[in-house]
Formats: sequence, structure tokens, C-alpha cells
Amino acid sequence: MIMRLLDQAKASGELAEEINTEALTEMVFAGMMGASVIYGTEKSTVCLDRSINALMESLDRLAPK
Repeated sequence: MIMRLLDQAKASGELAEEINTEALTEMVFAGMMGASVIYGTEKSTVCLDRSINALMESLDRLAPK
């Protein structure tokens, strides 16, 4: 599902053409899992939000300029 959404974003021009969506899918999934683990150990929504926001900011930087 993540790769399908990233492929759609690439096709619509929201992601740069040179982005490898398979590799990006793995990075996004790993980030989501990491955020889950952090929340599971810390029980802190502040830490969870920080992790999710960092992942979203990384994705925002992949948009074509």
C-alpha cells in the first residue's frame, strides 16, 4: 500500500522522477516501525510526534523543486 501511494505521488509529480519508490517504501516502513517501538518503550506522544514529524519532513524534501 505504501509503495502504491508513493508510485501515485511520483506519477502525479509530487515526488521527483528519480526517486526509487521501492527503497523509499522500505525507509517509510522502517520509520513507522521505529516510531512504534519508541512509543512502546517511552509511552510519550511527544516522542512519537517527533519521530513522525521527522519522517514527514524527510518526505517533503523529496518533492521536485
